Order: sequence, then structure tokens, then C-alpha cells
Amino acid sequence: MTNMLNTLSNKRTITALLHNAAVKWGDQPYMYKKTDKGWVADSFKDVDEKSSLIAAFIIGKLKLQRESKIILIAEGRPEWVEAEDGIMKAGCISVPLSVKLTIPEIVFRIQHSDAEAVIFSSNTAVKTHEALKQLDVKPKLLFLDEQSAFKDAKIKELGYTNGENVFYFDDALSVGKSILEQTPNLVNDSIEQITENDICVISYTSGTSGNPKGVMLMHKNYTTNAQVAKNLFNFEERSLSTLVILPTDHAFAHSVLLYHSLLCGDSIYFTDARKGNASMLKNFPINLQEVNPKFLLLVPAILKSFQKKITSQIKQKPAIIQYMFEKGINAGIKLLGDGYHDVPLSTKLMNYIPYNIADALIFKKIRKILGNVDFIVVGGAALDKNMQLYFNALGITVLQGYGMTETGPVISACTHLIPKSNKFGTVGKVAPLVECKIIKEDGSEAKCGERGDICVLGDSVMKGYYKNEEATREALINGMMNTGDVGFMDEDGFITVVGRSKAILVSSEGEKHSPEEIETEIQNESNYINQIILSNNENPYTIALVTIDEEAVKQTIKKNKITKPEDLYAIIEKDFQSYTANTKTNVMWQPAHFIITGTEWTEKEGFINSTMKIVRNKIKEAFDERMQTAFTDKNKAKEENIGVLKELFF
Repeated sequence: MTNMLNTLSNKRTITALLHNAAVKWGDQPYMYKKTDKGWVADSFKDVDEKSSLIAAFIIGKLKLQRESKIILIAEGRPEWVEAEDGIMKAGCISVPLSVKLTIPEIVFRIQHSDAEAVIFSSNTAVKTHEALKQLDVKPKLLFLDEQSAFKDAKIKELGYTNGENVFYFDDALSVGKSILEQTPNLVNDSIEQITENDICVISYTSGTSGNPKGVMLMHKNYTTNAQVAKNLFNFEERSLSTLVILPTDHAFAHSVLLYHSLLCGDSIYFTDARKGNASMLKNFPINLQEVNPKFLLLVPAILKSFQKKITSQIKQKPAIIQYMFEKGINAGIKLLGDGYHDVPLSTKLMNYIPYNIADALIFKKIRKILGNVDFIVVGGAALDKNMQLYFNALGITVLQGYGMTETGPVISACTHLIPKSNKFGTVGKVAPLVECKIIKEDGSEAKCGERGDICVLGDSVMKGYYKNEEATREALINGMMNTGDVGFMDEDGFITVVGRSKAILVSSEGEKHSPEEIETEIQNESNYINQIILSNNENPYTIALVTIDEEAVKQTIKKNKITKPEDLYAIIEKDFQSYTANTKTNVMWQPAHFIITGTEWTEKEGFINSTMKIVRNKIKEAFDERMQTAFTDKNKAKEENIGVLKELFF
């Protein structure tokens, strides 16, 4: 037994990380959840022991073989982690799903992954129940919450029997305990067989450019990336705490939070979701002030919602406060520069007083509302540079990271802890233990400043796509992962991502250009554009599909006493065209017309995926007829826009 544990300690596996953390930090609090009694923690030892009981249950009761796939669809909570660690200890493969998936998306993933069991919670019970109805097979079920007559009745409708092919978490722990009392080495023997090259997770991509693919990730992918995160943010052990708002299936949260925490002894608080997943956004600001976390991991969409709320609240203050706030933000941005090069002394002297007045009277109060968080790392999608500067000017350090599920995920990141390792608007320098190259279309490696495909090598790169050899061959060439992102590396070693290679504009002459840069420029220039995608599929000019910032428009209507949608359209059109006055973008890529599609794009219509990214192809498909009109009859397209404004605001 002792020899096995010594061997385990040196393995590059998640089970080894957990074992070492349990030995090192034992009864110290690890994962917190909100209960009626307040915040309650499971220690490192608790997580280790409970996951072993779940593993014994999977092996001894469910009788699942090694490499069996198990779906995990639930909100973030200690039980989620204990279930996944138990899956891994049993030598099985976790298939974590987003709680935001639709029923057909859940069905596809269960069927495609060949899952033999599904672990779910009260928050996902309805969707899971409906998905199970559409299956020809009956995967075994593990429910993370307490048993009730209502839940038993719903499950019984599907032909399941409690204690036979459906189980509850506490019962599974009891069964696992009984099994280990009879066969003490069952789980240890299973763990001993695990190697760093074993697949431990199949993580499905969001499917923004086609059917989702099952990314096969090995133990060494995650352990390497956990070490990457530790090297980037090398705090003292047990000094970090965070509040989790990202779904735990999200690659960013999965690796940087759950596995990095095992190396550093971080404390993890899960946002209160007891009243359903929708309650998390409401509870997040409350939990922030209760927990006062050291850092946060966010996606840009959440950060943007913070900015909107701050801006909205400032607009309700007296004019003098609004003036000081604006002057303070502008002064703070000038003092920051690009975050890398030194700011001239004259700039510091000119902006020191207005910034410090705003900081003392306004910014400190805002930081307190946001839990006095030390720093925020943003990933999962491109971060608007202006938004990053805005928060840094407020005194909240916002850093940008970059990666993808297929690379574990972290590829690069800015950090404020190492000198000369942060530059605004970039995704940072290549992370330790990761090899990254910029490859041009001709296959040669790009020079400084030259654009090309961002490609990654190293132990954090996936094994391949599950049951998709063709996609694997396209993505992996001699072990090098083509991310599908276009970018360049500057003279200081920082990477800038300019867009997706597949999300490109194609002119009638066949020339190509990335739309993301232009879209960001337009959003920054406009007072009214909320969301935007550009399209030019070999047409004479580019058009934009947009949604409107409804709050900003309502304020304009009130301020200018607008009574006709035609007058409102004229203001929005002039605002939209203001972009062309400041851009250096070639005129062929500047949108000649815009289409107001209606209300904000959301997950409900499938226009936003579970990771808050815009699903371009679905939006284009939905508004294809209006796009064709914009290319052939601008006057009619204008009338359609006015009609949308009339419906929304008049």
C-alpha cells in the first residue's frame, strides 16, 4: 500500500494531484457551497474520500468497466467535483456537459459519447428527464440531490427503479463505503492502473462552426495545464480564493480552477444556485461581497454586464459625480498606457490629481461592491481592449488569457505578477510548458508581426476527437494543434489574436479578411450597437447584422423627445457610420449597410452558445432573407430596419 502511494505521488494524473493535495492539506477547507446554515466546506480530505466512495460505487455497484463514459450535467458544487474525481478513480471517462444545453444537444452528446451513466442534479432534472425519453437505451443514473417521492415518481415514468438503475448521491456514498469495507483495495488497485496517457475527459466543443466534437483529453493534458497556471500565477500556497460563476464543464474553469487548486491549495466557493441556474447571476454580486475572493475567472460577457451596471448607476448620480467619474476613467487609462511601456512623466503629472480624486470618492466604492477582488482573468472569447482599460482604470486588474479546449486549455496569458508580462489588448506571452508557433498559409513560420494560424505543441495538447478521425487529422499535424485562430506575435513576445480563420470575410475578388477586429472597432465607436457580426460572402460590399443597446436607445428617445422611428433610425445610422471616420480598414471591409435583427441574441434561439460565444452560422441562417435584401435593395432594407425600431420602441 505504501509503495503504491509513493508511486501515485509521482504520476502525472488528476488522481495523483488529488492524493497529494489531501496528504498535504488534509482537513483544510477546499470547496464551499452556500446552504441554509451559510457557507459550508468540504476539505481536501473530504473530496478525496468521497470521490473514492463514488469510484467504489461505480466499479462495484454500477459494474462499469474501465473507459466507460459517464455524463456529468449539473451546476458547480463540491458534489460535481467529487463525482468527476470518482469517475476518474474508477478508470472511467467523464463527459461534462453545460447546464445551458438544449434537450437535443444533450441527447446528441449522450448518444455520441456512448455514455453508460448520467449524473445530474435538481437544476438539470427536467432537461435530463426529457433527453432520456428520446434514448433507445437506459443509461444508469446518479442524482446529486436528496431523494423525494416526486423525484422517484418522475424517474419511474422512464422505467427506472430506485436502487437498481437510479441512485442518489448519499446512497451512492453509503454503498461505496460498504463495498470498500469488503474489498479495501478495490479503488487503490484501479488508481494504480491509471497512466498519464489515459483519456480522463471527453469535452464537447460548443459547435459554433458545425457539429460539436468530443475532445479527448488525457491526464497529462490537465496536469500540465495545472502546472502552467501555477507558474503563471505563482502565489504562496493556500493564499488564493475564488468564487466560481463559470460552468464547471467550461475548459477554462475545469483546468485553471479545479486542477490548479489541487497544486496550490486554493479555496473555491461555488455561486449559490439553490433556486436554479438562472439565480446564479442574481446571487453572484451578493456572494462576491460575502466571500471577498482573491481572484475571479470570467468570460467577457459577464465582465460586460458588470460594466453596463456600473455605467447605468453612474448615470443616475448628480452631474458632478458623472463628470468626476468620466475624468477619472480617462485619466486612469492615460496613466496605464499599454500596460507594458513606461508612461511619460508629463502624462503622470497631468492625470495624477483627477484620477486620485475619482479613486477616493467613487472607484473605491465600486471595488467594494465587486468584492474588492484583487484580479480578474478573462478567457473563453476575445476581450474588448477598451473594456479591459475601463476596469483597470477603476483599480480592478483585468488580465486576458487565451486557449482552447483542445490544448488543455491555456496557451498564453498576461500576468501582473511577473515584470513586463502584461500588455493591454494582447493575450500575453506563451505560457511555460507550452510551445506555440505562428504558421503562415505557405507552411512557414511567421516572423515578428506577421499573421498566421496559431499552432500549439506540447503535453497539454489533446489526443484527438472522439469517433472523428477526419477532424483529428485536420487539427493535429505531427502532434501540432492548429487552433483555427489567426494572430501574430509582436516584438515584445506578446500574442494578439485577430480572429477565427473560418470566420472570414470574402470579397467578390476572393480577398479575405478577419471580421472580429472590425466588429470590435464598430462596437467601441458606436453608442447603440450591442452585438454585431459582419458578412461578405463574395458580395460587392460588406454588411453588418446587429442588435441594439435598448437602454441607450431609450435614453436617446427620452432626451431628444423622438416620436417617429424614422428619426431614431437617422440617429442610429449616423452613429453607425461614425466608425468610418476613424478607421484605417480598407473600404471593401467597412460595412456599407446594417441590419437590425431585433432583440438581443440569446441562448434561447441558439444564437449564443453555452460559453457565451456568438454562433455566427445560425444568425446568418436566421436572417438570410434580410441579408439578401440588403445586398439587392438598400431602400427596402432601410424600411425593414425602421419597422424593427417601430416594433421595439414605439
